[in-house]
Amino acid sequence: MPTRLISVQKVPGMTTKTSRAGGHARFNIEPRPAARPRVGKWGTYYPPIYAKFKKELGDMVEKANLPAPEICPFSVYMEFVCTPPKKPVNPFPRGDTDNYIKGVLDAVNGKGIFEDDKQVQLLTGFKRYAAPGEQPHIFITWGEYSSDEDVLDQITTTSIEEIEENGV
Repeated sequence: MPTRLISVQKVPGMTTKTSRAGGHARFNIEPRPAARPRVGKWGTYYPPIYAKFKKELGDMVEKANLPAPEICPFSVYMEFVCTPPKKPVNPFPRGDTDNYIKGVLDAVNGKGIFEDDKQVQLLTGFKRYAAPGEQPHIFITWGEYSSDEDVLDQITTTSIEEIEENGV
């Protein structure tokens, strides 16, 4: 049975629907794949563009005032909609999908969706270019993981139904 989404919260740059152990959010931010840390004279650091992305996304999640996260296993679906280049070389965005996922998990860890990304038991990600007129964004759906049912079907079906019904 799909998680019932009971409250709607609006924050500039994002839309969310949440219940205590599940929900979905759309963050109007250009997706960035996680970068490898660099080693310098005074230690390790992340490239500035990735560090800025992590901070901005983390701030958006904190400002959303999501309910306190449950301490339970989660299933998560993420969709990354990227700005298409002027002259695309590939029919898909650059960067590995797992690095896009890692960037989001790093940014939202402990900020309202779940306490720690080690709670994520089932993870699905998808990247694509934005359609004409569509803004770049990151769409995340999460819910309590249950090994008794096909949670992936539940999450993606719920997400598509919610989008069609509410335009989120």
